[in-house]
Amino acid sequence: MLEDEDMSPFLGDIPQGTTVQAIENNLYKAPMFRHNPQSTDFLLIRTADNKFAIREIPTAYTVGQLQPLIEVPAPNSRTANQFIKNRLQSFVYRV
Repeated sequence: MLEDEDMSPFLGDIPQGTTVQAIENNLYKAPMFRHNPQSTDFLLIRTADNKFAIREIPTAYTVGQLQPLIEVPAPNSRTANQFIKNRLQSFVYRV
């Protein structure tokens, strides 16, 4: 539950007293919402040996916008270049 002074843990706003399921790991966190599929929706599965199977979808969850928990540097940025330089340097030391 969020207190009055707490910031929303997601990219959007969450009203006070609202419960929201979420998926979270070391890289990102995102809100999850239950989706009730139509009775005409099915899951088509194709195996490696080209056999097909049809399954019902009892329930599904959709995941909203991801909010990265760690910095993701842009290509060729100073941070990315420094990371590559340090990684290459440690590789050379090991060899």
